Amino acid sequence: MSLFKYFFKVERNADFMDFINSILVILASFSGLAIGYALALISPEEMTPGKKYLFLFERIVHVLVFVPALTVAVIYAEWLYFILFLIGGFISFFVENITLLLFYFLSFFMISLAAKEPSFHLVQASLIFLYGFPAGSLLRIRSLSLKN
Repeated sequence: MSLFKYFFKVERNADFMDFINSILVILASFSGLAIGYALALISPEEMTPGKKYLFLFERIVHVLVFVPALTVAVIYAEWLYFILFLIGGFISFFVENITLLLFYFLSFFMISLAAKEPSFHLVQASLIFLYGFPAGSLLRIRSLSLKN
């Protein structure tokens, strides 16, 4: 038995493909942050007038990301996840200093839970990707304001 199969308990080729698909979904969903940051680098003149709209869009998608996660947690009676997402969602929504870090930390758990329900899995990953656009742009704006 190879070391990879030992640690990840991959026994069949189908399990390996599911594992690779999960990794690719995670990488694609979290790439929104890098793309948002790159957009802010490309068009810095658009960031100042669009800051309020980016912040509004970030907050709307932030709330929308937690809806499928909470729904799947209730469907599968995962009450620890439900409490974690509820408390973590409120904290990351209202405490601005740790919003991004806590949100992406909880997103890993959301995607793993959403993998139980394939229809929610892609919705969850897409919403996390959409959250990354304004979050990455606002991260760039905040880093510029800290330098000045």
